[in-house]
Amino acid sequence: MQEAPDRVQVTFTASAEAPLTRTQVVDGRSVWWSPSDAVSIFYGSGINGGSRFVSSNREPAATVDFTGELERMSGGAPDGTRWFWAVYPFDQENECDGESVILTVPGYQFATPGSFEPYSFPSVARSKTTGLRFYNVCGGIVLQFQDPSFDSVTIIGNDGEYLAGKVRVSFDESGRPYVQEVLEGVKEVMLDNMGMGFNTTRKYYISLLPGALSKGFTIFLGRGGQAGLRMTSKPREVKRSVFGALQGFEEMDAYGPFPVDLGLSVRWASFNVGARSPEQYGTYFAWADIQEKNNFTWSSYAWYSAVYMLTKYNTDPGNGKVDGKTVMETEDDPASAAYTPFWRTPTAEEIKELRTKCTWTWTENQGIRGYEVSGNGNSIFIPASGYLSGKTYVREGLEGGFWSSSIDPDATTYALALSFSEKSLSVRTGYDRSYGLPVRPVCQ
Repeated sequence: MQEAPDRVQVTFTASAEAPLTRTQVVDGRSVWWSPSDAVSIFYGSGINGGSRFVSSNREPAATVDFTGELERMSGGAPDGTRWFWAVYPFDQENECDGESVILTVPGYQFATPGSFEPYSFPSVARSKTTGLRFYNVCGGIVLQFQDPSFDSVTIIGNDGEYLAGKVRVSFDESGRPYVQEVLEGVKEVMLDNMGMGFNTTRKYYISLLPGALSKGFTIFLGRGGQAGLRMTSKPREVKRSVFGALQGFEEMDAYGPFPVDLGLSVRWASFNVGARSPEQYGTYFAWADIQEKNNFTWSSYAWYSAVYMLTKYNTDPGNGKVDGKTVMETEDDPASAAYTPFWRTPTAEEIKELRTKCTWTWTENQGIRGYEVSGNGNSIFIPASGYLSGKTYVREGLEGGFWSSSIDPDATTYALALSFSEKSLSVRTGYDRSYGLPVRPVCQ
C-alpha cells in the first residue's frame, strides 16, 4: 500500500472478549474474526465511518491484524496522547466524538445457519496504542428450529422497548461498553431466511440491544403471509455479550395474519379474521359479536332482546338499556377472540389514518377485486367483500370494508366502518350493527 503524503499506514492487532467474541460463531460460545472483516478506526474523532481497516487473516481467528491508513501524526505513529476508537463493522454511518461512538444495530437481520449476520453484532474498542481489545455491544437470543418451513422470526418487546437502531455507545468505569443513548430506535427485530427455510440441525442467532423487557416479549413466526404468535409476560433481560437460548418458541399461542408496518400508529394485519390469505373475505361478524353465523338479523344479534331492544353499547334511552358504552370491549372483539388480545379491531381514528396516510390502488388479487393499500414500502390487500344482510351478500365484488371498534355517536343502532368502492372511500356510519362485515385486525 502506497501512503499518501498526509497519511500513514498503521497496523492494529485486535483481540476480543471471551467467551463470546466476534463475527463468526465457531463452537457455540466463541465468535472469531472472519477473513476480510473491516472496522472503522477513529483517532480522536471523526464522521463518515472514519478510516476503513481490513483484517489480514485467511481463516477465522481469535486475534488478527487490521491494516489501513490514518492521517499522519507526530512521528508518523500513534503518540499515546489520544484515544483510538474502533467500531466493528465498518459503516459509513459510524461516527466518533472522542468520548463515544455512534453505530447501528439493524432491525432486519439475515438468517445465517450456525451464526448471525456479521453486520448485526457490533463491537467497539478504545486504546491509546495499536493494541485493540473489542467488546460486544449487544446480546441476543439463540434459536433452533424443529420446523424448517417458517420464513421469518420477529421479536417485539411487550412494553415497546427499543431492540435495535442507531445508538450512542460509550465505556463505563470498568472499561465495558454501554448504550448511552438511543438516537433512532427500532422496536422490533426480524430474522429473515429469504424463503430458503431454516436448517433444523443448526442454531440461529438474533442480535438485540441490552436492556430489560419489563413485560416480556412476543414472537411472530412468519410463513407465507401468516404468522404464529407466542407471548410471554414474564420479565426478561437481554444481557450484553450473552445469547440466551429460547426454548419452546414454536409452540404457538395462536396462528393468524402477519403484522404489516405501513408507517402508521399501529400495524395492520395481512388478512381478515377467518381468512388464510389476503384475497379471502374471511369471517363476517355483526358488530361486537364474536359468534360466527350465517343469518345476520336483529333477532340473531348478540346485544338485542325483543323485550329490552339493545342490551349493551347503548346511549339512547329510546332503544333499550342504556350503559353509555360506545367502544367495543376486548371480550366482544372478534379479532381478540380469534388471535389473542395482541390483536384487536381498529378504532375509527386508526381507519381514518389508514385512509388518509396511505396510497390506495384499485386492483385485483387472485381474481378478487379490492384495494392495495401501500405505505412505508409495504402493502396490504383489502378485498371488496361486500356485507351480509340476513343471508344475502350485498355488493360483493363492488364494495368492501370492515368494522371499527366504535358505534355511531349519532345513532346507537349503527356502528362506524370503513366503506369503499372503486370510486369512493370513507368511514361510513350507515351500517346496522346487525349486518355482517369482515374484521381487519391491528396491533401495536
